[in-house]
Amino acid sequence: MKSSFFEQMENIPLPDTNWGTPLRDVLTDADFQLELGEINKKLEGLLRSEGLSYKRPYSEIIKEIGGNISENRLETWKKFFQELGLLWVKDGEIAITEFGRILNSSHDSILEQLDRGRRNIAEAAVGVLGRQQLRNPSTKNRDYPEDCDVLPYRSIWLAIHKLGWLHWEELHRVILKVMRSDQLNSAIEKIESARSNTDYDPQDSSSAQKYLGDAVYSDSSQAARRMTPWFSGAGFGGLLIDREPNKGCRSFTDLGAALIPKELASDRTWIDFEDDQQAWIDYLNEAVLPGSKSSPETSKKLTAVIGEDDQVLIEAKKLLFDDQVGGVLFVGPPGTGKSWYARQVAIALSLGNADCIREVQFHPSYQYDDFVEGYAPDGEKGFKLVDRHLLQMSARARERDTPVVMVIDEFSRTDPARVLGETLTYMEGSMRDVVFHLPSGRLASIPSNLLFLATMNPEDRSVDEIDDAMDRRWAKIHLKPDRNKLKEFLIENGASGTVIGATLKFFSELQEHIEIGHAFFRKVKDTQSLERVWSTQIQHISNKRHRFDTSKQEAIKEIWEKCAAALSEKEEASSGEKLEKEQ
Repeated sequence: MKSSFFEQMENIPLPDTNWGTPLRDVLTDADFQLELGEINKKLEGLLRSEGLSYKRPYSEIIKEIGGNISENRLETWKKFFQELGLLWVKDGEIAITEFGRILNSSHDSILEQLDRGRRNIAEAAVGVLGRQQLRNPSTKNRDYPEDCDVLPYRSIWLAIHKLGWLHWEELHRVILKVMRSDQLNSAIEKIESARSNTDYDPQDSSSAQKYLGDAVYSDSSQAARRMTPWFSGAGFGGLLIDREPNKGCRSFTDLGAALIPKELASDRTWIDFEDDQQAWIDYLNEAVLPGSKSSPETSKKLTAVIGEDDQVLIEAKKLLFDDQVGGVLFVGPPGTGKSWYARQVAIALSLGNADCIREVQFHPSYQYDDFVEGYAPDGEKGFKLVDRHLLQMSARARERDTPVVMVIDEFSRTDPARVLGETLTYMEGSMRDVVFHLPSGRLASIPSNLLFLATMNPEDRSVDEIDDAMDRRWAKIHLKPDRNKLKEFLIENGASGTVIGATLKFFSELQEHIEIGHAFFRKVKDTQSLERVWSTQIQHISNKRHRFDTSKQEAIKEIWEKCAAALSEKEEASSGEKLEKEQ
């Protein structure tokens, strides 16, 4: 019996001078991103418009909704959502009902869960794809050279990591020809050298031929399609690498940029599994299975970016060890690095043991049952009482002599006193290791080596205020917007002196009206990226924070307009000088 068409195609040997295409047929971009159908965009905008004046021409509300919507259409949508009991107009301003708040917070909660799910999948994908080998037991029918030791997805990652982005022609004409790992750096340098030429344009086949070399596939339209499966594989759809190319160029997504460099820092080399399929699959499984020899939960060693002389770390240690506070809260406006610092301090305190750190994130629907103890299905149509994060990490701490750390992100997005319950009392230094009763009747205690760190935005209105009992047991470390750190970001990003000066001035003047953290500007490298930070983030934060004070909104807008005008003048002057030189 003849084999199927696809089996016949799969058995055609690939040339031994390039990677070929991962599949004999050409695939469109796969998509493994978890997506949620958004609630109506008009409703989202109206919910964000709470407190704004509902009076023609509705300019502020239309701005929140985005897009081009007429005044009559806006009124129609408002009436519809009002009839659903989601919002109304009170004293001439948009007001949100309790039903509207529930819908909004529940939607936010689902998005947060999806974000966590995406990260879990992305972490697993990076672990497995980073091990993939061009030559392995499942590709033995392909005529790769005996000395081929390429890890293809890792090679694509390294090229993007070093170059910032990768065009499909650069993959096609250069990276695809790398058949040994010791050729990869030279291949990346060849692309870097090509880009140094002012007339280099990978979109132009003659330019690509001149600077990158011969094509693997002579039909350029076919070549572009045949590169898609490689990008789709390396990016796990659009999870790690942008799914939509920018003029043929691909770069890391935020998740990819956060996770892939860590994998590239690991020592990963080709392994000869011969024909042993099971050993090959076991090797891939090791990247994600708990308890395996390379599982992050049991063996991963983390290194803190901050040193022992870091002032925030020193202060946290004094509070936790000398003053024996129940926990340390990193407090500050958005973008000041609270979550980043909490993780870095956790790594330092735990001596880099990944299994001694547990991160959780509070949200409006978070409960005691999620954090301390609760019931879960037992698999036999019933329920059983199970330990949640706090009790799990308490048990782990009792097994260790070194510190175990819990990091609670977004501490004030729920009611912390409700979530912690009676355990709040026993977090206090003097009450550690004291046995107490849980609501279930079980006995518990919190070990002295279980440390608590948390982050909180004081502007978060999810709860009115942290109660006195919480204040007494949790010490606060305030993180402020840092001009020097912003300057470091700009220099690292290769921003021009003009952009650096304008951005720093804009940042400093902003602080007089609204505290905005330096992290908002971490990707700024030119005028366009600075404009995006203003239009997509800072402007909206300003309008929301000062929704009842239009004079402050206007003052902040004027600061931006002065900054934009200064940049425009500099660019025009620079263009004029360049033109004069050319003439």
